Amino acid sequence: ENRFAFKPGTNRVLIIDEAQLSKKLGAYVRFFKETWQNQQVILTGSTLSTLFAGHENPTGRVVEFTLRPFNFEEFLMGTNQSALLERLCTWSLDKPLSPAAHGEMMSSLSQYLKIGGLPEVVMAYNENMDYQRLLANIYALYKRDFSNHFSDNLTSIFHQCFQRISAATGSAIKLSSIIKSSSPGYTKVFNVLQTLELWHLILKVECETSVLSKIAAVAPKRYLFDHGIRFAQNPARFADMNLADDQDPRREEWGGLIENFVLT
Repeated sequence: ENRFAFKPGTNRVLIIDEAQLSKKLGAYVRFFKETWQNQQVILTGSTLSTLFAGHENPTGRVVEFTLRPFNFEEFLMGTNQSALLERLCTWSLDKPLSPAAHGEMMSSLSQYLKIGGLPEVVMAYNENMDYQRLLANIYALYKRDFSNHFSDNLTSIFHQCFQRISAATGSAIKLSSIIKSSSPGYTKVFNVLQTLELWHLILKVECETSVLSKIAAVAPKRYLFDHGIRFAQNPARFADMNLADDQDPRREEWGGLIENFVLT
């Protein structure tokens, strides 16, 4: 009220961004409806799942919404490719794309797999700004949030998880393939992955086989939540990617990227 002249119930929406940074707010959320009966409140944050840590979760009083990056259709909208979007939405087996339209679509998909769907990044690309530097800055913010969450210095494990999952997209990943089991940090890997999955930065898919393994359980597959963040881990690897080139020796690697694309 003092800083922003805010009066509850005056048809203004109160939005608290990065709400999880407050150590006290989580305990107060359940009283919002009682104290401010006619006030709409929106809490946002990249790691909002930690807001109620140590506090009573206000079950039935909060609607939780996970906001994910743009999908491919939204990417086409965000990059002003409305004609291509219309072709995509009206495509059918009876009305296939022309070779020219298909080539254009594959080119846009290749771009999407490099730029990703974070709105600020897509807008920067659209305005010919340095979107790759922006991706690097956003990734650095994720690392900062992560290091603030843990008392131990686990930032290097955070980075190794992203690097390894990016390099092995589409492959089952064992914990020991992220950090050697003989390394002191190995015992921390599972907790780090759990946190990143809780924060929706890593998507985990359990694997099942038609025949039970006699050796051990099949390792799950893990994917990164955004294609731009994945691409930023190693920009040179797929810099000249052309999904329509069926002679490229990396086509088997692209299968993992397509799995990630379908999942997101």
